[in-house]
Amino acid sequence: MKIYFHILFFILLLLYSIYASRDENRQNRRDRRNRDRNTNPVSGFRVLLAKLPVKTL
Repeated sequence: MKIYFHILFFILLLLYSIYASRDENRQNRRDRRNRDRNTNPVSGFRVLLAKLPVKTL
């Protein structure tokens, strides 16, 4: 009976590790899509401001 418990525990641990890695991969894909889609709208304006000449006193 003890060996069956260990086998069952190992199978459940294996299934959980597969589920956890899939969930992490899905979250990474979602974050990557959001990062590509949500570009910073101010970045072009900041680049333009950086190229303008600034007079120093």
